[in-house]
Amino acid sequence: MALIELDQIRKSYKMGNEDLEVLQGVSMTLDQGEYVAIMGPSGSGKSTLMHILGCLDVPSAGHYYLLGQDVAKLQESRLAPIRRKQIGFVFQSFNLLGALNALENVALPLLYQGASAHEQRSRATEALNQVGLGDRLHHRPNQLSGGQQQRVAIARAIVTNPPVILADEPTGNLDSHAGQEVLGIFSRLHLAGQTVIMITHDAQVAHHADRIVEIRDGNVVASQEVTHA
Repeated sequence: MALIELDQIRKSYKMGNEDLEVLQGVSMTLDQGEYVAIMGPSGSGKSTLMHILGCLDVPSAGHYYLLGQDVAKLQESRLAPIRRKQIGFVFQSFNLLGALNALENVALPLLYQGASAHEQRSRATEALNQVGLGDRLHHRPNQLSGGQQQRVAIARAIVTNPPVILADEPTGNLDSHAGQEVLGIFSRLHLAGQTVIMITHDAQVAHHADRIVEIRDGNVVASQEVTHA
């Protein structure tokens, strides 16, 4: 069974008296353990597709099967727990809480799941060690570089062991060195069996994945395997 299956996904928005169709029948399948980059220019529909994949929005038509469940028409009250349990998010802007240190930021998803304080500390520490920040547990975001903040965000995404990591332009706010470090972490997670979906406009970034799905004008126009040297 595929981890994710999109079947003729369409998304329209009301613009005055007209409907603007952003996604025009997107179909694709992603298997467990894949590392896929969804690439496209600004306005291609990739951000809308990311929101649907992350259960942050629902399509206007079509089916979205996540672990065999069609989530395309679910209400927000049923989508919220799916997001918490099934998807780890990594955003371009990090989305860390400035009043909390790295350990507390990473532990937040476990707090929402009702984990004990001991389990929160233990698992958050382990996740931060995975991304090379075991010595920055008690640093707040403003005491960390951009690359370190993004690594905290990755630790937060993996701390609940979700089936899918969804990364939206994860290197967009980073210099080239920090960006390479972050991409290295995604590669290691993938090699350990994690499913990673990365949204990007940058072909060089996309080529770190094992498959590139190219989207333009709301349609998938290409899907190709990447050969790594």
